[in-house]
Amino acid sequence: MQELIKLCTAVSCFSSDSYFGRNLDYEYSFDENVIIIPRNFIFKFKEQKQLPEHYAIIGVGIKQENYPLMFDCMNEHGLAFAGLNFPHNAVYNDYKSDSLNLAPYELPLWILAKYKTVREIIPVLEDVNLLNIPFSSKYPLTPLHFTFADKKEMIVFEVTENGNEIYYNELNTLTNNPVFSVMSEEMNKYIGLSVRNPVYSENDIYESNGLGGLGLPGDYSSRSRFVRAVFNNKNMKKYCNNSYDVVQFFHLLNSVYQLEGCVETKNGGLSKTIYSSCMNLNTGDLYYTTYENTQVKCLSLHRENLDSEELKVYPLIKTPCFLYGN
Repeated sequence: MQELIKLCTAVSCFSSDSYFGRNLDYEYSFDENVIIIPRNFIFKFKEQKQLPEHYAIIGVGIKQENYPLMFDCMNEHGLAFAGLNFPHNAVYNDYKSDSLNLAPYELPLWILAKYKTVREIIPVLEDVNLLNIPFSSKYPLTPLHFTFADKKEMIVFEVTENGNEIYYNELNTLTNNPVFSVMSEEMNKYIGLSVRNPVYSENDIYESNGLGGLGLPGDYSSRSRFVRAVFNNKNMKKYCNNSYDVVQFFHLLNSVYQLEGCVETKNGGLSKTIYSSCMNLNTGDLYYTTYENTQVKCLSLHRENLDSEELKVYPLIKTPCFLYGN
């Protein structure tokens, strides 16, 4: 197994509540689960003291050796995380005595266990040294960059040959390569896009609506998904109603969804959106869909015994399901 995560898109959306989520795109599933980590589950780290008490966490990942490998998650205070593929740019290092040494898969657990907001974690991330230590021979390290969000803002954290770099992400979107500073400049090419048709005279007759979006990229590449997600996120209607905003959030993710058969990987595999997630950072509810079952499912962090010591694992529902109307 070479990589855990490939093409992905993560977004934040702010309405009356705040939402964060992502598409995870890959050639096949890793039997992902919704994992609930209660406050008294003992976190163990390679180079840090264990944490026997911490904030509760819910997210999507896989459980290995009673350890939660999280792809995206949020804690009980609404601080959220996602890791996205970042090949050829991500740099992991040997141990440094003057730094906070964490393996990449330990980073979300350490941050979400201890902190409530994005502003709190910035000085912590500045001190992080990401260790070049794989979880196991079955799960080697994947080159990643990271995004964190709370109820107000979103940041990007990248460790490259230039060191630790943190960006305030006013575009509220992250995909993969290139580095975020270059990716965000990509939007300058599309400054003329509009939800309205162009106006040349009072007597203009148009064959279609949507002409203001001519030039919006429609392919599946990282840059194109980034631009499309930013445009749609900025312009889509916010309902200030949780049910409708959750549905709208999934429509946003669907606009950069990978249809199986349309993206072939280097080894001949077919990439697809394995699952899409949406977290309400105000309520602690996690919603998800899978490629095979697009019905929205919901699990709530606060319906669990958060003072437990054991992980709670709910396999993602992937069997197709239909609601018949007659």
